[in-house]
Amino acid sequence: MDVAIHSHVFPRILTLDDITDRSEHPLYAGGFGDVWRASWRGRSVALKSPRLTLVVNDAERAHRNLCREVLLWRQLNHPHLLEFLGVCKYSSPYTSIVSPWMENGTVLNFVQTRPKVGRIRLLKQVASALSYLHEHDPPVVHQDVRCINILVNDKQEAVLGDFGLSRIDNNFFTSMASTMQHGCTRWQAPELLFPPSGEIPSTSWATDMWSFGMVVLELFTECLPFAKTAVDSAVIIDIYHGRKPDRPIDSEVKAPGLSDRVWACVEKCWSKSPSDRPRASVLVSQLAEELVAEGAAPIDGFSTASVIDVQGLSDRRDQLVDYEDAFLGYTFKRFPVAPPSPVVPLRRSVRAHSKGPSRGRRIALPGLATREVSSKPPSPQLGSQTPGSVVESSNGPVCSNCATESTPLWRTDPNGQQLCKSGLIIRT
Repeated sequence: MDVAIHSHVFPRILTLDDITDRSEHPLYAGGFGDVWRASWRGRSVALKSPRLTLVVNDAERAHRNLCREVLLWRQLNHPHLLEFLGVCKYSSPYTSIVSPWMENGTVLNFVQTRPKVGRIRLLKQVASALSYLHEHDPPVVHQDVRCINILVNDKQEAVLGDFGLSRIDNNFFTSMASTMQHGCTRWQAPELLFPPSGEIPSTSWATDMWSFGMVVLELFTECLPFAKTAVDSAVIIDIYHGRKPDRPIDSEVKAPGLSDRVWACVEKCWSKSPSDRPRASVLVSQLAEELVAEGAAPIDGFSTASVIDVQGLSDRRDQLVDYEDAFLGYTFKRFPVAPPSPVVPLRRSVRAHSKGPSRGRRIALPGLATREVSSKPPSPQLGSQTPGSVVESSNGPVCSNCATESTPLWRTDPNGQQLCKSGLIIRT
């Protein structure tokens, strides 16, 4: 890593040469960089480059810090962190970071278009990503936890992106004007804005957790923190005096989930002392308990976006049943009915074919088909059911399964076979 940083050259293995179809203009613009959409091996990707003004002012330092971020990012691997694919130089002398393109956009855009989506589940996934970063060796601080930096993948799961973006300038927090310009004031912990006298502001896991509390508020209200304060400078004054956002009233909350327990976690994240703030791993457990309390706990290994081919499963099961029915002489009539919902467990009734249902009776299979038993007895060519034993009597042969000696019940079919009342062949 040190060699790459000092030589200003990325390892060859990280460079992607087959990037095509970059958009003419950046589709997203942040305080530190711009994002274009492009293609890579048939896959939509995002190209993120430092803002040209930053590069022009100090190209060497910008490239050095970009190298440091890239080489750190490539070592991270977590399902709720934005995947790092590589770097490229597409029609530009400046290096871009390549990551998957998220069609669902930011988490805030996602919940606005799908108001019924579970927001606690998304927050738990973000907390899981932060826990991974903070417990990494060496620990990693995101430094810019906001809804705009949380994306939603194709599985409708939250992924934390732009991690460590503020590391592009290690001295970012030394300039108050720069902080206000980039609009991060509303998410920043007080110790970053007002460090103790003589100390340099430094980020930590605790500053990330302060920002996470703001993300919870932002996600449920769909508004910026301190929404009633229009100017960032006024927000700084509020933070200086220890004022925090009030709990939103019911009309300000856009979706269910902001319970008393969740709000207690938010207030804990806003503790004045950094050491009093909860670790991300603690919030993961608390949010998981909240999901259970809501009755919406996710099943491990199952995503709500997963698609189950219910009809395919039913057809394969019915094919096996048809073989069994043909052997027993039953006919099966299918009806065009909708498959059951994936939420309802798939169940098939246990049918005891040994005795057989009564003639002309319909048996309903749940949501799939209706079975009708033929009114004719089983065909001798398919074989008979279990033959009954023969008991000799004064009146003739009697089937021990369905008759008594005093009431012999039997008849002869057109083929000359002697049948009892149940249709069993009496072999004499």
